[in-house]
Amino acid sequence: MHRVKDNLIAAALLAVAAGCAAPPPAPTAAPAAVLPQPPPAAPPQAPDPGPVYRNPRIGVIYLRAHEDEEGRLLGPQAMYQITDPGGWNVDALDGGNSPAPSAASPLADPVRAAGITITGLMDRGDRARAEGIAAAQGPGRVAVFDEQAGWLILGI
Repeated sequence: MHRVKDNLIAAALLAVAAGCAAPPPAPTAAPAAVLPQPPPAAPPQAPDPGPVYRNPRIGVIYLRAHEDEEGRLLGPQAMYQITDPGGWNVDALDGGNSPAPSAASPLADPVRAAGITITGLMDRGDRARAEGIAAAQGPGRVAVFDEQAGWLILGI
């Protein structure tokens, strides 16, 4: 009985010493080459239109104490001059998305633009009122609806 027990212990020690793992599998195919991928492209962004209001810039000229042509002594002075009047940046308000008027647009021609009447009627249901305004302005005037400007009266 001791022999069987000794044989089992010896077999266990031999298995631990030799390793219990199965032999490694034979390679079946060469691994595929991994190509580096370029980083994902950032979505295109509109150029920054800048601040909504540009402050005026004022230049300062410092004059040392001096004597003028008539012999008067003038102390140190500072003269101020506006170098940039500043102003509003309209492109920043609409995100730079306002399309430029096309050559066919009546807004490109000041004479044609002067013939446009803005009625102030913003609902499509005001068609009858807009046509009444166009008829009151005389023949050759029509009411046209624009999604942003509402009912307009144009000459044809």
